[in-house]
Amino acid sequence: MRAPLLSVLLLLFSLSTAFSAVIGIDFGARFIKVGLIQPGKGIDLVLNEASKRKSSSAAGFNSAGERVYSDDSFNLLGKLPEKQFIYSKMLLGKNVSHPHVRAFGDLGYPYRFGEDPATGAAIIQFDKDIRYRAEEAVAFVLSYCKQIAEKEAGTAVKDAVITIPAFFKETERMAMHNAASIAGLTVLSLMHENTAFAFKYGFDKESEFSTEKDTNVVFYNLGAASYQVSLVSFSSVMGKKNKTTGSLTVRSVAHDDALGGRLFDQAVLNILADEFTKQYPKVSSIRESPRAMGKLRKESERIKEILSANKEFKVGIEALHEDRDLKLVIKRSVFEERCATLFPRLLPPLEEVLVRANMAKGDVDRIELIGGATRIHRVKEIVKDFFGKPTSASINADEAGALGATLYAAKLSTSFRLRDFHITDSYPYAINVKLGSDAEPSSGGNDNESMDEAGEETDARKKGKDKLLFKAGSKFPHKKLITMSRTQDLQILLSYAEDGTPISAFNISGVSAALARLSNEKRMPIGKPKVSVTFALSPSGLLHVAKSEVAIEMQETYEDVEEVNLTGEELAAALAKEAEEVAANERDAAAADVETAGDEKEDGATSSNPAGTNATRTKTIIVEKERKRVHYSALVVEETVLSPVLPLNNTQIAEAVARNLELLKAENIRTANAAAKNEVEAYIINMRGTIPSDDTYSLVSSEKERVSLISELEQSEDWLYEEGRELDAEAYVAKLKELKALVAPVALRASEMVARPKAVSQALEAINWTFSIVETWAAENPEVTAEERDKVKAMCANFTEWLAAKEALQTKLSPADSPAFLSTEVSAKLQPIELEVRKIIKKPKPKPPKSNKAMNESASRPDASAAALDGESATAPAESKEPEAAGNSQEGLEAEKEELQ
Repeated sequence: MRAPLLSVLLLLFSLSTAFSAVIGIDFGARFIKVGLIQPGKGIDLVLNEASKRKSSSAAGFNSAGERVYSDDSFNLLGKLPEKQFIYSKMLLGKNVSHPHVRAFGDLGYPYRFGEDPATGAAIIQFDKDIRYRAEEAVAFVLSYCKQIAEKEAGTAVKDAVITIPAFFKETERMAMHNAASIAGLTVLSLMHENTAFAFKYGFDKESEFSTEKDTNVVFYNLGAASYQVSLVSFSSVMGKKNKTTGSLTVRSVAHDDALGGRLFDQAVLNILADEFTKQYPKVSSIRESPRAMGKLRKESERIKEILSANKEFKVGIEALHEDRDLKLVIKRSVFEERCATLFPRLLPPLEEVLVRANMAKGDVDRIELIGGATRIHRVKEIVKDFFGKPTSASINADEAGALGATLYAAKLSTSFRLRDFHITDSYPYAINVKLGSDAEPSSGGNDNESMDEAGEETDARKKGKDKLLFKAGSKFPHKKLITMSRTQDLQILLSYAEDGTPISAFNISGVSAALARLSNEKRMPIGKPKVSVTFALSPSGLLHVAKSEVAIEMQETYEDVEEVNLTGEELAAALAKEAEEVAANERDAAAADVETAGDEKEDGATSSNPAGTNATRTKTIIVEKERKRVHYSALVVEETVLSPVLPLNNTQIAEAVARNLELLKAENIRTANAAAKNEVEAYIINMRGTIPSDDTYSLVSSEKERVSLISELEQSEDWLYEEGRELDAEAYVAKLKELKALVAPVALRASEMVARPKAVSQALEAINWTFSIVETWAAENPEVTAEERDKVKAMCANFTEWLAAKEALQTKLSPADSPAFLSTEVSAKLQPIELEVRKIIKKPKPKPPKSNKAMNESASRPDASAAALDGESATAPAESKEPEAAGNSQEGLEAEKEELQ
């Protein structure tokens, strides 16, 4: 039901002819799941090489120094535990003193860490000469995800949404982005793990939500390395045209980033190790053996899962340590006793999530369990007892996270259009902002806050105070605008409000330069410039400056042109000049016609009236004016990361990409070599079994020939496992070609034993059919000439004669002899006959002769006939169309009459 249901729910269609698939990666600490979506194919999880829907998030190196992934890496924990790294994402953005890094040693993992001098981050020492950053270790796993997705999609995969714990801070989130870049992926967005599950849950159940009341769901997630609780409200929002849209809002999140399923695994491991020590007190300490502890670690995880459904389990581990076996019966009650300090830690996040959401237990409608460790019996009982209601099982805890991330990838991608569903996530940390110079923060609004200076002589005690920028639980993506009065460039510092850990410093320049550029003797600033900085929480939960500009209000003096009335001497001079012009016009008019002159005199008298022109006499002058104008200038923002662990820079990322590509290149070569070797091996095994056992091969070969071939095959098999064990693909291709050439004569005779009789039978059937159809041509197909019929008959006779001769030769040979002819020769010999018959069949039939009446009509209308022969329509006499038109009209009238009745 999974894939068909998603195909119905997911409303996707093509936006252009060129698309790329997108993926969603549920990157768990212990397991990864990859969802894939392609245009026209819907959405589903990607299967790995073992056809499983989830893979281990381990990666490392084998004894030959070759990189291995997933289950291949995890299975080496018992042999090379120090070279296999799991829980790599928990190292992102951490230094060697971080509790998560120290926990590996506390839990007995045989890993060695150093400090990256460039970033301060913990670096993994896989071997003496093999050191990788945490971003690279995570990139190994992401590269594996990319490979299996591309194999499934049959095309390149680049865009991805990757899940992360909600408690990841700026350094961890940036490190995950960089790890994806190293793996060749473009992060459309990071997505909180519980939110990915919630999106899939809400998308599937949208029809159950109401526009009047929210459905509140707690997502209880105990994963392998951390514990997270989210309270999410689902609803339907009424939109345009009375159409409802699904919506989810994360009300609150809470976590314990150190409590995970691996601590419960450790409890089982301690039981097993203690029992082994008890059974074999004189043997060296099992805890000092990385290999033995690796075996116990794998077995502990399996036993924990079994005890989730069974009250006891009989354990048997052979040759665990120094060839000693371990056998015991482990009970769930003993396991729970060992976890007595872990279970109480489940309660505080449950209480916190309600407090932060301002809700009571009764407000929660459903409880969804996600994360592998929630299968532990007592873990489920604790949440049921806390809320006083049973947990729900309506979500696939293994797959929903990856599918939710994939749906979100489709929502963000331009290649798909997804049914509208609103997502509002919650950022768990409060972020403080302060000025790095002489500014005193003051109170402001929600999204537009002021940080104005009190003045240039601000009291030093008031400088550099923290101000809340984003409160804990802020919805994101989100933007926040802060403003301040500044005359100089400034620095803004961000830090976590909880513990004051610095995040970044933003150096904002261009304020003083803009002020200097805009100011001159005719343009002076009014007050201090207003600097505005817009901080943003991206969809990935990363902090950055989205926009920064300065607004400078200026008092400007400028020149303007105005028209003013003439007065006094200016007006008198203008009137005198006009009177002279009128007199000149009258003198010119006197020389013309008397009547015309009279008219012109009358007009002239009218136009020479000074009283009528006094009000319209004006002149233009330049005057100075003042105005206020606000000028806006973009500012330059430079970020300096202040966190204890720095992100990789572009050069370091490029170096890591190159190292990853070298590993991928080596893997591709090994894959090609292995595939070529497997072909040789498969051919040897197949032919070595077929030649002595297949009855057909026994017929077409002698005993001596078969013995010789089997001997050659066995020698080749020995070569394959000895000197030919590790060669390149070209050597294996050449060997396969050699073996096929050796077996080819016998194989050909064996295949012809079946193919030749079949080809002969089909050919004779075709010849008989051809003879019969030729006989019908004379009577039914006048377009076929006698010469063509005779030609086909002759070709058929020649073929029959040739085939009879070949069969006569074949009957004289034994099956072990080379055949007199091959099935392919029969087909080739028959082909010219088939082509000739097809050519004749396609000949057009002759047109039927015209009747006498038609011929007479044609003779009476030569023009029309000629036009018709030329393919043109001739125009018939008008009277010839009238009866037809009348008939049509009559039919129309009758039809109309019927309709009226």
